Amino acid sequence: MQRQDGFTKLTQRANAARLRHLGLALTLALASACQTAATGPPPRVLSAKSHPEAVTIYAGPDLFAELRLGFGERMTVSRLRASNGVDVLRGFPMEPRIGESVDHPEQTGIWAAHGGMNGDDLWYGTGGGVADEHTLRIDSDSVATLITQVEWSNAAGHRICEEQRRVRFEISDDLHLVDFDLALTASADGLVLEDVKEGFFAARLADDLRSSAGAETFGSTGAKGASLWGERARWIASASPTAGGRAATVCIFEDPRNPGHPSRWQVRPYGLVAANPFATGAFTEDPRDDQPAIIDSYGSLRLRYRVVIAPRVLSFTEVDALWARFAQTEPSGAALPSHRP
Repeated sequence: MQRQDGFTKLTQRANAARLRHLGLALTLALASACQTAATGPPPRVLSAKSHPEAVTIYAGPDLFAELRLGFGERMTVSRLRASNGVDVLRGFPMEPRIGESVDHPEQTGIWAAHGGMNGDDLWYGTGGGVADEHTLRIDSDSVATLITQVEWSNAAGHRICEEQRRVRFEISDDLHLVDFDLALTASADGLVLEDVKEGFFAARLADDLRSSAGAETFGSTGAKGASLWGERARWIASASPTAGGRAATVCIFEDPRNPGHPSRWQVRPYGLVAANPFATGAFTEDPRDDQPAIIDSYGSLRLRYRVVIAPRVLSFTEVDALWARFAQTEPSGAALPSHRP
């Protein structure tokens, strides 16, 4: 009987030790889970790959953006995604998707073009800004910058002007930011940017982000939808709770230091959003307002824009606060072209 009692006591002590170890393991597991919950998932690291005719930007393992460098075609951002995977640009004609709209093939992702540069139509016509050389730089885990030398030529191959373009990609929490810094230098003949509505910094939004498809398109003046056409505004945004099956907002900001700020905008219900600092009479349809921009021989002009992509529907107040933050930032580097003869 004594041996049995001794055995029972040993078993009880062993079980108690197991319970203590189990309790410690559970405590450590709970602490680890609480720490993970508190700190959240690991941050997404930005990376990039350079291809012969394009640069692809990734946020973690996921696509952030793809920028086609031209080489015979005008330079354009052909793909752009929110952090939840929603494509905010139309794929056609560069990378068409099944079932999407196929109108206006001249409207390609995000691009810069103008309908009257020294008498040439570089919006509908051939020619435009083509990348000559480029440098891709990873600045940090959340920022990458592409610096390109761009030649603007007409259909006959005659150089109209040159440009240094900086495109900066940034991950900011769950937002994707793309900054465009364009510095144009006129040729020896000078540069005339005519007062036409087709221009200048433009985006063709994905079909789900069109106002004609039920998305809400609104601007800094409070105007919405069709009322935005020809309006002067600091920014334009388009938001949808069901873009690609998920929520997304895409915003286009103009830098307050741009000449002519706030620009007039060409906003169409089929998905075109374009900031045009060179158009006044084209929108008022009053010849007295026709004011072409003239840049003297080898003179320069600088324009900055930011595109913000959110994985949710942003309110007017949220968008305006994001624009105010952008308006206070200084340009990242002096984007001055090399004055080549």
